Amino acid sequence: MNGLVKNLLLLFCFVFIGGTFFACLNEDWRYPDFHRAVCNVPKFYDEKQGSYKGEVFLVKADSSLDTTFTFIEVKYGNYADKTIELKGFPIKCFLQQLDEELPYKIPSSMLDRQINLRYKYYLDGVVYEWDGDSIGPNYREHLHTNIKSGFNVYTDSIYDEDKTQKLKYSIAAYCVYDESKFNDYDIMTLKLRCLELNDSIIEQPWYRKIAKIEIGRRIVTEE
Repeated sequence: MNGLVKNLLLLFCFVFIGGTFFACLNEDWRYPDFHRAVCNVPKFYDEKQGSYKGEVFLVKADSSLDTTFTFIEVKYGNYADKTIELKGFPIKCFLQQLDEELPYKIPSSMLDRQINLRYKYYLDGVVYEWDGDSIGPNYREHLHTNIKSGFNVYTDSIYDEDKTQKLKYSIAAYCVYDESKFNDYDIMTLKLRCLELNDSIIEQPWYRKIAKIEIGRRIVTEE
């Protein structure tokens, strides 16, 4: 009988303590729903403006990354401009992965060419349900780069020294999020959509079209 009473008392204590604990919790304590929202605050874009160091990787067929291919400069415009420019991107980053005969068809002066790619970007970040659908001026969380839809494909052409051969390229840019590097990097993926040599389309396997760029937070010193 004493054992039964003791067990009932213990049960009552557990119920009482648990009930008190949950009663003290309010709705603000619970982890809220969240989503990504666009930032329209000029000062955040102006603070982002400048040049950054971009580390370029090639993406293999199994989605793994090669060792660092090269480094480039990534330049952000301000709120009024919102242009992101990849300066000195090596076109052979894509070409060297194509079929063995192709490099012999393209003059070395074109293979070694560095190009500038330009896209329109915007900043976005994670907001919670009580913050609304846009990021306000008091937002203090980390913001990520994203590429504006409709402005994410850059098309241009380069020529050999004699202006007799033309290489036309179309490169799309996308942004992805890497949680393991969430606070240190913006991640961009470049995809070669189309490549033409003298107006003849060059066919290529899908896995030979992709490069990845990690944009570091440290600003590159401009000369």
